[in-house]
Amino acid sequence: MRTSDLHFKLKVYGGIVVLLLAVLCLKLAVVQLFYSDIYQTKAKENRLRLVSIKASRGEMYDRNGTILAANQLVYILTMTNPRESDQDDVIARLVSLLKPTFPEVTAEYIKEKIELQKFRQYEPVTILRDIPWELVVKIEENRHDLPGIAVDIEPLRYYPLDTLAGHVLGYIHSINQDELAANSAQYNMNSLVGKSGLEKQYEAELRGINGARRVEVDAQGRPVGELVTLDPVAGNNLTLTLDEKLQVVMEHS
Repeated sequence: MRTSDLHFKLKVYGGIVVLLLAVLCLKLAVVQLFYSDIYQTKAKENRLRLVSIKASRGEMYDRNGTILAANQLVYILTMTNPRESDQDDVIARLVSLLKPTFPEVTAEYIKEKIELQKFRQYEPVTILRDIPWELVVKIEENRHDLPGIAVDIEPLRYYPLDTLAGHVLGYIHSINQDELAANSAQYNMNSLVGKSGLEKQYEAELRGINGARRVEVDAQGRPVGELVTLDPVAGNNLTLTLDEKLQVVMEHS
């Protein structure tokens, strides 16, 4: 092959390479100029998640204004899924800490809770409700050994007159899989819902509207920061035709 032909081919190949690089640079420039905002928005959306804040349930009163079903603020124990390599150790330490007060809470129980929420790892899983202050202190003292474990406050249903008119008022309990599947827009795995009586009949009116906080998460879906909070809206109160004093007489006669 003559030297002139070789030089010509090298020039052609070099020209093709330069042309391809120019096209690539042009595409990058177009993306930067016209699509950067779109890609930045998508990337930001991928890092942000909404975490529910529980609304206070509507209260129930008798015809004279005596409160029959109310709410009290209690401490709850939550767990946000830690790194998988740390999970077993964290759960073991937590179970050991809980054992004197809540011996029924096992590692298997906690893992089942986490598994049910595996597709929403950024959202805390409620492990226990209404934990005593002494346990809150212990958890705070051991916080450095319990990544992902936190104590929060939320409203919890209670009945000031104990079992009075219990068959009428009904009760609330943890949502089940079927209820969640039918109402996934309104509830999550941590929700408590009416199971019987007026609590069930007027669930939609009593439950309120949950708030939300926008949480920034890392590539594994673990929270790294909190950005914006939307306050919850309490449920509607119910005033019943029931008379508390008359009900006492009826139930004790």
